[in-house]
Parts: sequence; structure tokens; C-alpha cells
Amino acid sequence: MLAFARSEPDSDEQDRLYRAPHLSERDRAWFRSLIGGGYIWWDTGQQHLTNGQHRLCALRAAGIEVLPVYGRHLPDHDETKPSQDALTHARRTVEDFWLAHIATALRPGRLSTHLPRLLARYPRLRALLPKSE
Repeated sequence: MLAFARSEPDSDEQDRLYRAPHLSERDRAWFRSLIGGGYIWWDTGQQHLTNGQHRLCALRAAGIEVLPVYGRHLPDHDETKPSQDALTHARRTVEDFWLAHIATALRPGRLSTHLPRLLARYPRLRALLPKSE
């Protein structure tokens, strides 16, 4: 995958890598569906992808930690700090959502501090929350 991403677009090398004879038929089909949807663009300073969101979500769910993308996504990123692995990042994103959601419903305090973590970790607890209208 990395060799394909690093090769010159529309080159003989990229054509050879696209054939992927070393992969099983099934894996070759998955590989081609991953790269066949066009480049995944994530531009400097942007908060979202231009192309490839569904593919990246599927890869994250499959436990893939590294994938080449075109562009550079570093909003609010301090390059002196180490990167987060995908699982930690996903968990933090869910906790941040629940923190913001609970903050609008409750006063600041111990409950509003700990409840978001519990809701992120134990999804069944969300059924106890009042439904929004």
C-alpha cells in the first residue's frame, strides 16, 4: 500500500503494484476498492476530509493504524508531542462529544465531569438519558 502511494501517479510502477499478484483474489479486490475511490485528501488545517471518510472509518474499525493520505491534517497539532493511536483518538472523540452534550444539560460538577466517560465506555447507559425533542 505504501509503495503504491509513493509511486508516481499513472506510472508503470503504479500499474504493476495495482495488479498485486502477491495478494489473494479477495485481498486484491479489497486493496483495489481502497485505492480505487480516488486519493484521500486531508488538507493542512482542515477539520474534515475532502474524499475518503468512509474508507478511513472502515480502516479504523479494522484496526489499521497507518494509511497514506494526500495533504496534511494537523489542526491544533503540536508536532513536539507524539501522535495518538487510532483507538485512543476515537475514544477521546467520543468522550469529547459526551462531555459537550452533558455540559449543555447539567451544571458543572462531579457528575458532569465523570458522566461523559461512563457514557463513552458503557453505551447502554445512554438509554437512561432523556430523549431530545
